[in-house]
Amino acid sequence: MKKYLVLLLFGITVLLPAQTNPPPRFFIHPIEGQGIGPEDNEYITEIISHEILARNYFLSSSPFDTDYLIFGNIYYVDFNEDWYSPQSYILDLALRDPRTGRDMIEQQLLYSSLDDLDYFFPLIMFNMMSMFGEVHVGEIIDDSWRNKEFYLGLSAFWSPRIYIGDDTSFHYRNFGGGIFAKWHFLDFLSFMTGAEVVNDWIRLDFEDFQDLLLEIPLALKFIFKPSSHFMIGTYGGVKLSIPLQNNITDPSLFSWMVGVQYGVRAGPGIFIVDPRFSMDINESKLHEVPTTTYRRYVMQISVGYKFGFINR
Repeated sequence: MKKYLVLLLFGITVLLPAQTNPPPRFFIHPIEGQGIGPEDNEYITEIISHEILARNYFLSSSPFDTDYLIFGNIYYVDFNEDWYSPQSYILDLALRDPRTGRDMIEQQLLYSSLDDLDYFFPLIMFNMMSMFGEVHVGEIIDDSWRNKEFYLGLSAFWSPRIYIGDDTSFHYRNFGGGIFAKWHFLDFLSFMTGAEVVNDWIRLDFEDFQDLLLEIPLALKFIFKPSSHFMIGTYGGVKLSIPLQNNITDPSLFSWMVGVQYGVRAGPGIFIVDPRFSMDINESKLHEVPTTTYRRYVMQISVGYKFGFINR
């Protein structure tokens, strides 16, 4: 072994449980500094990537969509030539938790050639990755699709409605669509809202009155993950109803609502089925017949698709 090679290994580690389901995701920041030549930086990034993928872990394309960050710096060192080569460099690697901003492990390697990197790098990576345990190919389950911080989606729905006042009427030709957003701020809890446009088609004394409403749901959803293939959420909250056409209806501004949402992974996003029930809190009115009041009992059956952003 070349006498000028010195392997400087030290680390302060935060003990974490072995993680094999799902495998951890890593983002490699561009290596800073300069070694023997500019190719050092790209070569180091390449061998880090190889070591991560060889363990069946994941590489992230963004620092905002990852579990751990890897930073690297190259420093030139000018040791006494009696003991060390004058062309020596230190590679400093740090594994950082993006949630706390703290370095979990730091490793350093003194090298004088790319061959030195090849020889000692597996040991460096073993020290950095040993806390995560081994992942076998058959065990890999990417669960990140249902553990995003934010979700955005589109939906279309059928909304049959019962109108109860002096008389009772039922109308099933109410259809709509909309957009929705969710903030998944806890593992088991999210906040959901959106904007939906829907017909509100009322029949009174054999005469139809049709309005167009903007409905805005505001709800908290409790999330259950009984299987790795799907998730279920039950939610409750209120819905705002705002008429988009003048002088037809004056709906109750607030309705309470409850629902169940079923989601299954489909391509890059999640396909959802969402049955919901809501009921007016206050009375609704017709402008043409102001003495007539009613309450709406609404069943809504939605299908939609949503995308997640930023791993929790």
